[in-house]
Formats: sequence, structure tokens, C-alpha cells
Amino acid sequence: MLRLKDLREERKLNMRQAAKALEIPYTTYISYVKGEREPNSEMLINLADFFNCSIDYLIGRSNDSAQSSCGLCYAASGTDAVCEPD
Repeated sequence: MLRLKDLREERKLNMRQAAKALEIPYTTYISYVKGEREPNSEMLINLADFFNCSIDYLIGRSNDSAQSSCGLCYAASGTDAVCEPD
């Protein structure tokens, strides 16, 4: 999780505060930051929601931190386009 440190520092939190806010053990959070452990899909969603960024940004697949409305937008257009409601 290359971006956890930067995202946490943007929110002016220390690692203990971030772990507590995410309701996970401090040691688990540290293992994510160090890359010793990978979060499951549920935790990736929680982290992205907490840091208000996309999962792709969180894991380094994108430099665009904005959350898109759905995965279909990306699949259909190859971009982080925002879905328009019908």
C-alpha cells in the first residue's frame, strides 16, 4: 500500500489514529503500510472510503484519486468517467 502513508499524512493522522478510525488493530495497519500484508477486498473498500479515494489510486494503479461512480464507467470507456443516471 504505497499511498497509505501519504493519504494518512494529508489527514494529519498518526498511524494509531488511522488504525483506530478504521477499527482495525494497529499492528494490522502497520503491516499494510509496510507491505507485509495485503488487505482483502472489504478492507480495500473501507480504506478507499475512509481516505475518500478510488481503490485504483490507493493501490497505485491510477494517479487520479477521485472515486468513480461505478466500475462499469471504467470498463466501458477506459477512463474514470462519471456515470450519468438514466
